[in-house]
Amino acid sequence: RKALPPPGHDVAASGQQRQSPRTPLEQQVLTAMEQVLNLPGLGMLDDFFAMGGHSLLAARLTTRLNKELAIQLPLRTVFEAPTAEQLARAAQAATSGSLPKRPVIEHQAACREAPLTVMQERIRFMEELYPGRVVYNTPSAHRLTGPFERTAFERALRQMLDRQPGLRSAIVRSATGPVQRVFDDVQVELPFEDLSALADEEREAQLMRRLQAVIDQPIDITVAPLFRAALYRMSPHEHVFLFMPHHIIWDGWSFDLLYQEMASLYPAALEQRPAPLCAPTVTYLDYAHWHDQWMGTVECQSQIAFWKRRFGQVDILRPLPTDRPRSGGMSGVGAAEWVHVDEALTEQLRHTARACDATLNMLVMAIYAAMLSEALGSRSLVLGIPVRGRPISEVEPVMGFFNNLLPTPMVLDQDMSLKAWVGVVKRELLDSFAHQEVPFERLAVEPEIAAHANKAGLYQSLFSFQDARARERHWGPLEHRSVPPKTSACG
Repeated sequence: RKALPPPGHDVAASGQQRQSPRTPLEQQVLTAMEQVLNLPGLGMLDDFFAMGGHSLLAARLTTRLNKELAIQLPLRTVFEAPTAEQLARAAQAATSGSLPKRPVIEHQAACREAPLTVMQERIRFMEELYPGRVVYNTPSAHRLTGPFERTAFERALRQMLDRQPGLRSAIVRSATGPVQRVFDDVQVELPFEDLSALADEEREAQLMRRLQAVIDQPIDITVAPLFRAALYRMSPHEHVFLFMPHHIIWDGWSFDLLYQEMASLYPAALEQRPAPLCAPTVTYLDYAHWHDQWMGTVECQSQIAFWKRRFGQVDILRPLPTDRPRSGGMSGVGAAEWVHVDEALTEQLRHTARACDATLNMLVMAIYAAMLSEALGSRSLVLGIPVRGRPISEVEPVMGFFNNLLPTPMVLDQDMSLKAWVGVVKRELLDSFAHQEVPFERLAVEPEIAAHANKAGLYQSLFSFQDARARERHWGPLEHRSVPPKTSACG
């Protein structure tokens, strides 16, 4: 991007003359769209998705507008009104609507303890039921190339810990049961190994063995901190940083925050200047208190009713055909199979998605669901769809376990065209996204939904689509590349 000349914005992506905002509301919506897309100079007629938007960015745009304008736009609004002009009209209509405002999350500065969220409680229960497994270890390895100062790096890691109370928490027993507690003084170890003297092939092999040894160690959720970290020197200008939190305090978006924070904190530590990041206005403990109250609201009950109606339209699920019956219990052992899709095919898929008026995520999911239906020999299926679970902008910069799983039913008509089937998947997804706050664990106890779990569980397969293009690739002078860790754990 740096090597390219400044793009011209006189003509919009649609080929139309660039239209400027005419009102303060239009300007606010356009500015939000530009910042979410990281693409300045857009016009009011530019299509959000044609300019690189996708479901995740649409969720961030909706969350931001809802906070700034004190409204409650559903995610599907961005899909139905993808230009700033259309979105401003939808926002204007929402400001005059009568929808009840969602209560804000209140920050409790002195709070050091909170109940577990429903999502955390499920993991805590599984950890007690199957102790000693590494299913919920979430490893990430980062190859850092460039001038490296170990002391500054450790200082930046410590500053991230100070900013994010969730990284200083543990699950402890109280008079009322298990709770999460934040500790102010947590000692962080960053073990260091120098592998630079080894030959190239042996060095990489030793690295993978070292990483695997850390990944295969269970994390005791009762002792803070609930993560492990390690640093490996590969050469004077190449290091590998392993960071592995426990899932009970971490989710996929937290990895994005790790990239963002280290990209700011490490160069600041190098130059011995104050960290340039603003502290989050709320903590995960604040969210846990808020979420505990939200579970008793009318809004939550309304979302539960939606899922009950939806599962009432689905046949009893068939289990996936396997070469042998599933054994009782959960071993937590699985495997990963990597498949590389080249750039040319990816661009063809993007083109097909646009022709179907959908995102790449929706197209690939539609193809996967059709293949799954064929394997099952059933027109009815349910996919588990992970979502960020951060509908409130205050929790955007907070590291923690927010994500949810949506058991999304689909019914496939084999006579449909691809475009029609993608349209069905798009509609089902948007309906699910509009009711994504009620936890999967809460749905699982409803009799009308639990009845489907007798043979195949509440979903037959999980489909996760992640877009990591926006992650920071430079941590100050360090160029960053991910190192895919090899793990046998399977959640």
